[in-house]
Amino acid sequence: MNEQSWITIIIPIYNAEKYLTRCLDSIASQSFTNYEVIMVNDGSTDSSSVICQSYSSRDSRFKYHETENQGSFSARLYGTRFVTSRYFTYCDADDYYRNKSVFQRLYDKVFNLDDEPSVVQFGFIKKYNHLYRSVQLVKQNKLVDKQTFYRNEYPKLLCSFWDTSNLTTNLCNKLYNNKLLNHLPEQAERVFWGDDLIMNLHLLQSIDNAYYLSDILYAYQQSTGGTSKFSMHAMDDLDAIKKYQLKFLDKREEDDCQRIERLLYFEMAGWFLSYIKEASQHLNDNELRQLIIKTLALPRFKLAQQYYRENPVNWEPANLLKKGDIQSYINAARIPVKTSFNNTIVKVLKELYKRI
Repeated sequence: MNEQSWITIIIPIYNAEKYLTRCLDSIASQSFTNYEVIMVNDGSTDSSSVICQSYSSRDSRFKYHETENQGSFSARLYGTRFVTSRYFTYCDADDYYRNKSVFQRLYDKVFNLDDEPSVVQFGFIKKYNHLYRSVQLVKQNKLVDKQTFYRNEYPKLLCSFWDTSNLTTNLCNKLYNNKLLNHLPEQAERVFWGDDLIMNLHLLQSIDNAYYLSDILYAYQQSTGGTSKFSMHAMDDLDAIKKYQLKFLDKREEDDCQRIERLLYFEMAGWFLSYIKEASQHLNDNELRQLIIKTLALPRFKLAQQYYRENPVNWEPANLLKKGDIQSYINAARIPVKTSFNNTIVKVLKELYKRI
């Protein structure tokens, strides 16, 4: 291991020329200098490669790598091969660190602890143009032991929504001990969202402790103002996420697995109905029918159907999924939606927690 480097920053890059310089400058300007940067160009077709190589040519700490386009999950995994530091973190190419003392503050916090943390989580801001919102995850710094972490925190990764957890599914607001590299898979399934959660399932499956910082150190750049285009593959990604969550749930030794499983399938039912309502605003009836058929044929949705046949509940999303009737879904989709897709999901989740 290179002792000159305490932290490695892994940056997956795809057509990020608009924000990439700001991202790399926020690292290059850090007062703490014992770091390395792994820049992974994931098949960009813009000038991202030129920008990266300009940094690597003048600063040996910035290391440039190229891969064929396979998605951010694969790019991050590729970057971990080159980690030589005690800790590593991820940074998205359109994001940046809030000030010049971020790495120094992380080093000072971790170095002064009696027990070396397996993972460190810190706060962040969500930024859209000149507007931003601060997300401070804890009010005071705290070290969480292994038992408490797996009882109260890790379930957030197993069922996506766990109301008592301070843990986020994000990768970029965390510092990982290099011992956790052994937990990563060799290959990554390509997903368009949810890869942060999946990677954290792997990284955090066996840790000694977690350290939560109140400091707000990272800035997420929201280029769309919190809205996104309709995605035809959203349920495919949800199916992939649930595959990993069920896999790691099977490994769980705590006695709350039934509650987590119940939450997991409630989420699937709620997300699916809300998604079909959203889809009805973009697709004609035949396209909508084909989308419903395709989704119901996905492996985890078949498991969810079976779950509700064995565990019936009086809730429309669950009953629709259990029945699996195409026309019933289309009829439900035709009911006018006055709120956005994201707001609908929030309502679904509030209803979910009333029922578990």
